[in-house]
Amino acid sequence: MYEWKTRIRYSEVGTDGLLTMCSLIDYFQDCVNLDSDDRKVGYWELSKKNLGWILLTWQIEVNRYPRMGETVVISTAPHGFRGTFGYRNFLMHDEAGELLAVADSTWMLMDFTAMKPVRPSDEILNAYELEERYPMEYSRAKIVLGDNKEEQEHFYVGVHHLDTNHHVNNGQYVAMAQQYLPDGYVVNRLRVEYRKQAMLGDEIAPWVSCEEGAYKVSINNGEDAAFAVLLFETNVK
Repeated sequence: MYEWKTRIRYSEVGTDGLLTMCSLIDYFQDCVNLDSDDRKVGYWELSKKNLGWILLTWQIEVNRYPRMGETVVISTAPHGFRGTFGYRNFLMHDEAGELLAVADSTWMLMDFTAMKPVRPSDEILNAYELEERYPMEYSRAKIVLGDNKEEQEHFYVGVHHLDTNHHVNNGQYVAMAQQYLPDGYVVNRLRVEYRKQAMLGDEIAPWVSCEEGAYKVSINNGEDAAFAVLLFETNVK
């Protein structure tokens, strides 16, 4: 399993001095990029072939958010490849070995010239060492908003939302959706389904529903098709 040791920075914490969910996602994304770069199958190598991994799902469980200045170890490993898909776990521990957060993710390799998914080559597959899937409670149920859903004010995708693939970065959807959570709401579990790529200038039409303390947010386009659907839960045991 690839490991990366670092400290929590001031720019990564919220008003409470604790790491934010968006920064946690950034750490996980940075870790997989460092892992792939070290194996010579990272962004720069794949981009020469107009290839790139697109994130399809997140499931993130948080036991504790580390505080500013705390030393953490982020680790990641793939636990399977099937067809055009890759499956990967992420972990964050503190310096004493306490598990702070764990995540599972699903990825798809995309050919950006043909704009279609492709199977990873043997070169890509052989670069990684598969590990056992982390023993967490996995949920594959589709996220569906409740009948009490309410439409929120529309806005538009800006340059600051974009990543190297020129679409909205997956962490930005989480930032968009979190603004509809109540003040003080602590996210202990997050699930995200990415369904469509949002580009610069696209209209964003958010919908929100709440059921038994869990918040569901659908980040839609102007025609009511979902870019991403998110489920936030708190106090998960």
